[in-house]
Order: sequence, then C-alpha cells, then structure tokens
Amino acid sequence: MENNNKNKQTLEFENSLKLRTFEIDLFWKRSWFFGALLIAMVAAFYQVKSSTTSLFPPVTLAFILMITTLLQCLMNRGSKFWQERWEYMTMNREGALNIELTKLKKLKDPEKGEWYYINGSILAKNENFLTRSRRFSVSKLTFLVWDIIFICTFLNWLNESAQLISFPINWFFTIKLSLFYFSILIYLIFFWVNGKVYEGFNTKAYLGVNLERLCEDYADNKIE
Repeated sequence: MENNNKNKQTLEFENSLKLRTFEIDLFWKRSWFFGALLIAMVAAFYQVKSSTTSLFPPVTLAFILMITTLLQCLMNRGSKFWQERWEYMTMNREGALNIELTKLKKLKDPEKGEWYYINGSILAKNENFLTRSRRFSVSKLTFLVWDIIFICTFLNWLNESAQLISFPINWFFTIKLSLFYFSILIYLIFFWVNGKVYEGFNTKAYLGVNLERLCEDYADNKIE
C-alpha cells in the first residue's frame, strides 16, 4: 500500500514537472508567433497607408494592431499564471517525496541559504560587469517589451484617428468606421464575459493570512 502511494506521488511529481516545462515552452512559442504576426500586420499597415486604392483605411489596421498587442500582453500574464501553478504543484509533490529539485535546500545557517552559495559561485568566476550573469526576471522583461509595443500601437492608432478629423465631417465614412469599432468591441465584450476568459483571485479569502507561511507549508506538503 505504501509503495502504491509512493508510486502515485512520484507520477504526480513527474507529470507536474513536465507540465511546468511545457508551459514555459508555450510562453516563448506564443511570443514568437505573435512577434511574427505583428511584423506581418505592420507591413500590411504601411502597405495600406501608402496605397491610394485600398478598400480599408489605415486606422482600421492600426486599431487591430493595438488590440492584438493588448491581447498578447494579457496572454503573457496568463501564461505566467499557469507556469507558476505547475511550479507550486511540483514543489508540493517534492515535499511529499522529501526531495529537492526545484526548491532551494534549507541549510542550518538561516542567514546563508542556498542562494548565498549559488551567487558566490557565480561571482567567483570574476567576470566583468558586461558579461556577468544577472538575476533579471526574463518573463517580466518580456512583459515590458510587449507593454511598450502596445503603448506604441495605441499612440499610432490615436495619431491615425486624429488625422481623420476634418470639416465638414464625412458622415458616411464616420458611420462606417463607428460600426467597425462597435462590432469588434461588442464581440470582445461578449467573448470576455461569456467565454470566461478571466477569473480573478478571491483576495478576501486571504485577509489576515500570512501568505509566505501558507506558501511554505503548501510547498513542504504540510497542508492537510
């Protein structure tokens, strides 16, 4: 019976570790895919902008560019959530098996954890400041890149929209453009609400709770 339980815990650990790695891999694949899509859309935007016979005004592509980059920004954060979900589940299964693979070892000296020796080993290489490794959060820097791209596409859309302001007002064009925006926004709202795209954290459930202790207890499999 004990062996069966051990085998089950081992299988759960291996699967959670594989799925954590899978989510990390998907994070970068999505970024590459949307990066390629963005390049194609930017090329289409400037092609339309330089054309005098295009059926679509440049502002429509500028709007789609903005929405696409916004969705990529949200997707990055969603991808990080699922990665962290499997990361904590892996740590929990490690605690059940009493092994340490993704967790740092607990040493006797509380002021000198495993990071102390890892950082010391890196500094021991004595590399110059240009080539020394740094503890940057790669995923957060990816967030920053896509957030900047979104801000740029948003400003580009505002610029294209401002260029359409003229007197007298072309009401036929204004109505067509308004229907375009309205159709996309209504679909986005409908999909967001009915598609259950987002589920927030129930922060009220953690009022007065020591989250660091809670996280440590869960990772060490002390929750019953």
